[in-house]
Amino acid sequence: MDPICPGYKKDTPSQLPASTPAYSGPPRKPSEYTFSYSLSLVDDILNNPDAAVQDILRAMDGNDEKVQSAVNGLLKAAETSPQKAADVLAKLAAKDPDKYAKFIAELSRAAMGLGPSYRRTFTIVISFGFGSAVIEQSVQPFSLGLARDIAFGKAASARDWSPSRNDADIVISPSRVKLYGEAFAAAAAGGQASRDGLVAATAAVYCSGSNAYAEAWAAAYTEVLRVDTNGCLILERADC
Repeated sequence: MDPICPGYKKDTPSQLPASTPAYSGPPRKPSEYTFSYSLSLVDDILNNPDAAVQDILRAMDGNDEKVQSAVNGLLKAAETSPQKAADVLAKLAAKDPDKYAKFIAELSRAAMGLGPSYRRTFTIVISFGFGSAVIEQSVQPFSLGLARDIAFGKAASARDWSPSRNDADIVISPSRVKLYGEAFAAAAAGGQASRDGLVAATAAVYCSGSNAYAEAWAAAYTEVLRVDTNGCLILERADC
């Protein structure tokens, strides 16, 4: 037990989520996305979250088209209910942290590529996800998957990265720093569950044993921090 972070065990490298995304090439341009999705996945996300988790796990074992269809399906469902989409992500993190981390990498890439509307959808889903992860007892895998995406989502060599490599290999993505900073701000502006979940997620990342993850998380926080007239640090509140 880490005395600095009560309640959290310090992870060994083998406990950190794998860093291999389903797609490890350069960021795709918006024109490279086709918004096709599975209607059955959307229905499951909205009505049967456990089945939705299984749908996503099967998709992550498939080809790029199936992965993209699952990603788009979650974004489409989130237009109707960001809370239910967040619940599915939290359940996915609990069920399979490795595939969850890969799915998040694809989800953030798609949200940035599809434009402002889906970018906003992504940040709201993640902000709700902090609270959902507390309920599902998946705070650690949920938050470490996000930190991994910030820290290594930009790296062309992300497929080869592993927690045993030196933290100097970190290639923090400025676009993801801003994206997750917006999610942090949305959580701060949200309900008590989102705010408490964000606090728990931050503790989990800082106590994970990974300097790279901690640095990436801090970078996202910095994106939405400002100093007020009294010299105090203030977390900007998003307009929700």
